[in-house]
Amino acid sequence: MTADVITLTAPNGATAQIAPQRGFNLYRLALPAQGQDEPVEALAAEADFPAGGKPSHSGIPLLFPFPNRIKAGEFTTDQQSEHLLPLGDGPGEAKSDGAGNAIHGFAFDRAWTVTAQDERSATATFTLSENDPERASLWPGDGRLTVAYELTGDGLRCDLTVENLGDEPLPFGLGTHPYFKLPVGPSSGENSGTAADCTVTVPAAARYELIGGVPTGEVVALDEGYDLQHGPAFGGLKLDDVYTQVSAKADEPGVIESVIENPANGLRIVQRCDAAFREQVVFTPPWFREGDAGSICIEPYTCATDAVNLAGRGVDAGWRTLAPGDRFETWFEIAVQ
Repeated sequence: MTADVITLTAPNGATAQIAPQRGFNLYRLALPAQGQDEPVEALAAEADFPAGGKPSHSGIPLLFPFPNRIKAGEFTTDQQSEHLLPLGDGPGEAKSDGAGNAIHGFAFDRAWTVTAQDERSATATFTLSENDPERASLWPGDGRLTVAYELTGDGLRCDLTVENLGDEPLPFGLGTHPYFKLPVGPSSGENSGTAADCTVTVPAAARYELIGGVPTGEVVALDEGYDLQHGPAFGGLKLDDVYTQVSAKADEPGVIESVIENPANGLRIVQRCDAAFREQVVFTPPWFREGDAGSICIEPYTCATDAVNLAGRGVDAGWRTLAPGDRFETWFEIAVQ
C-alpha cells in the first residue's frame, strides 16, 4: 500500500499531506482556527518537496534509531561492542552533518511501508532490516518504528512505537524535527504580522554546552538569547541548541507543551508531547528566513544529541535500550489555537 503522496482530510477542514517514500514525512498541515476564513498552514516545506529538496529540510522528519548527531559516527554499546558508521551518500553509509558526524539516523531519508490508511489517518513502519537493508548491519539489533498520524477535532495526533525485533538488545534514541511556519496565520493582510514578532515558548531550564554541534556533557544555564521560558520574539533568536531540564505542565504532569504565538492576530501553534521527550532541540533554519517569513524547529527528543557516547561516560542523557521483544510507545500533538 504505497503512494507518492498521502492526503488526509477531516470534516472540520483540516488537511495533511505525507510523503511515504521520503521518510513518511508529514510535510503539510493546514488546521482550522476560530476567526480564520481558511485553515492555517502550520508547517514549512521547501518549494520542490517532496519531489526534490532534502528530506531533512521540510515538514516533520522522523529521526531513528538516533536523533541529531553521533560524534564522528563512532560509539560503543552497553555490551562493549564498538561501532563505526561510515559517512557519505552511498546506500550503506550514514548521512554526515558536513563536519564529520553522523546525523539524524536512518529513517528520515528512506521509503517506509504504509500499513493502514483511511480518510483521516495513515500508519507506516520503518524496519531497519526491511526498509534500509544496506545500513541495517551498521546498527546493533533490528528495530521497527511505527508511526500513526491522525487528524482529530483538535489538530494532529501522532503515536509512535519502537519495537526490538531481534535477539539482542536494541539501543536507540527517537526524535522529530518539525519545521513550524512563521508568522502563524495568513502571510498577508492587516493582521498577518511578521515572523520576527512571533514569540517562542519552550519550558526548558538549561541547555547542553556544544562544540561543533555535539554536547560536551556539561549542562549550562540559559544566557541571554537562549532562554525561551518566557516567550522571546523569534526575530532575536539564532539557535541550533539542545535544551534539557524540560518541565511538564503543572496540571498535566506527563505532558510537555511548547507554544509559538503571533501577537498580531492571537493565533498560536501548540505542540504537546509525552514527557518521555525529555530534551528539546530548537533550531532556526536559515533557508526559510526571508522578508517577513521564517520557520522555527522545536524538536522533541527522547535523548540528547550524541546520547550514546554521553551514556558511555556516565551522563544521564536519555539513551535507551530495548530488550528483545520489548517495545516503547510515545506520542505528540500539534494544534492551532
